[in-house]
Amino acid sequence: RKQFRIRLFRSSQALTLLLDEGHLEKLVAMAKEDNGALLTQLLVVPKAIQQLIAVKQFDVLLKFATEHADANARRNFLQGIVYNRETLQALIANDLIDTVLTLVKEEREPYVRESLLNSLLSLPAVIRYYAKAGKLDSIFALLPANSNRSNNVLFSVLGRSEVISILVEQERLEETIAY
Repeated sequence: RKQFRIRLFRSSQALTLLLDEGHLEKLVAMAKEDNGALLTQLLVVPKAIQQLIAVKQFDVLLKFATEHADANARRNFLQGIVYNRETLQALIANDLIDTVLTLVKEEREPYVRESLLNSLLSLPAVIRYYAKAGKLDSIFALLPANSNRSNNVLFSVLGRSEVISILVEQERLEETIAY
């Protein structure tokens, strides 16, 4: 039975089909078994995230997963979330992007943290969300001062015309350039 669950949770396609058939609660229960060992694999499936958000359980399960997963598993599902545009849009729309940013802050590997941050900032909706909330500093404060990687992230972000438009529109361009 355990081997079947492991194989099932390795297949995002199978999980998506089960989610389409209304099996979210069963999948969550299975994922939580064995101290949540499979939960991180469920949390990288966009359909699962969308359904968890809809039933207001995403942040609860994300917290459970982060408390019970090892650093590599946590890093993998965080990358699965951050690198998926559809997922990020859903998180922004449901005011849950701060939860993800908190996990990015907690990433111990500077290179991984900066890569995640770069991916987050490459989505104009994220910039718009934080600019409107007046919280751009909470993102840029994650970048170490005078670091080539930090500069690369900033150059990447500021190199996008849509991002510049958002920053100008929200009167945050000077604040951003100051970093």
